[in-house]
Amino acid sequence: MYHIEVSTNASQDILIKQEFNDMNEPDPIITISKEQAGLVASWILDAAEHESDHMQEDLPVMVNYYSRGPEIESEELTIFNNSRGMIVLKIDDDNFIEMSPQMGKRMRELLTKAISTSIGSMFLADDEV
Repeated sequence: MYHIEVSTNASQDILIKQEFNDMNEPDPIITISKEQAGLVASWILDAAEHESDHMQEDLPVMVNYYSRGPEIESEELTIFNNSRGMIVLKIDDDNFIEMSPQMGKRMRELLTKAISTSIGSMFLADDEV
């Protein structure tokens, strides 16, 4: 991910600069008018929404699985944040899963989708399942 800077010039055009820090090429600058700003913003939001829908369906939830973990008693699955800001799903004393908050969001979205599908299937007639 590259740093993005937004500013205006003397003509009140909007300048969007992305810093690649490539010694051989200048950083790209996009110039748009105030009139174009709303349209460009809607395109960006549409593209981000489309990409997040695509990501939810195709990408797995990346996690770190640990066995023989910390010496904490546990009888049930517990969920908490560790000191590094990671989400931990503790299975038992020896087994836990650690994931980033971003992967936690993806997991939540996939769980929501799976739950909705499961509940929907539950109400179907036996011959439709």
